[in-house]
This record gives sequence, C-alpha cells and structure tokens, in this order.
Amino acid sequence: MIDLWNSSDTWRLIINLIGTISIIVGVWVIFRLFKQFFLRKQKIKLESQDFVKLMNLPPIMNGTRQIGCILSTPQKVEVSVLDEFEKSVFPIHNGNLDVGEHIFKVDFNQMKNGHYYLSISTEKQNILRKITVKNEM
Repeated sequence: MIDLWNSSDTWRLIINLIGTISIIVGVWVIFRLFKQFFLRKQKIKLESQDFVKLMNLPPIMNGTRQIGCILSTPQKVEVSVLDEFEKSVFPIHNGNLDVGEHIFKVDFNQMKNGHYYLSISTEKQNILRKITVKNEM
C-alpha cells in the first residue's frame, strides 16, 4: 500500500477521495439515525399523551348515571349515545370544555333496553365504548 502511495499521484488522489466519501457517508448516516430517533421519540410522546380520559363505566346502565371524562387540554367535546348502527340517539353534550374533570348526568330511563355505544369525540381523539342499558320494567 505504501508503494502504491509513493508511486503515483493518481492513486494518492483516489485513496484520499475514497476516504473523504466514506467519512461524508458515515456522518450522513449517523445524522439520519439521530434524526429518526428523536422524531420517533417525539411522536411516541405525543401519541401517549391522553387528550381525553373516560372514567370507569359500570357494565350495565340503568336509571340516572354519571359519565365522567378528564381533559388535559381545553377543547370542543361531543358526548352522545349511539345505536348499533352508530347513529346518535341520545346527545349528552356538544360544546367547549376546560381542562379538568367533567361529569354528565344521564337518565337512561328514557332509552329502551339494549346495546348502545357511548361516543366521546374531539378534534384529536374519538372514544367509542359499548354499553348495555337494562331498565327495570
């Protein structure tokens, strides 16, 4: 290798060019890896943040019940009960809410017995939970 280095300026130029290109490609690959790592970490952090958290629901709804949610950012929230075809049958709330805990009182006596879905929708999140209404006759 030393003989090749000493014998010709062309070989010296080619070896230096290969070394320079290797360093540039290596730096570019390391930069891309760090960029992907930080973007992925930021995306995971944003996805893991709960914008709306629905409080625990009983398995069977009857009478007057409280449905609660906790907001981490002020936003427009639509809360409603949907039928099996996901059409709104009982609107509960549609409007802006502040940060914190919010409780809605719902009278399930006004609904027929059966399976429904509780829907909480915001600009960033949709929650759909299956509920069963079983009123005493």
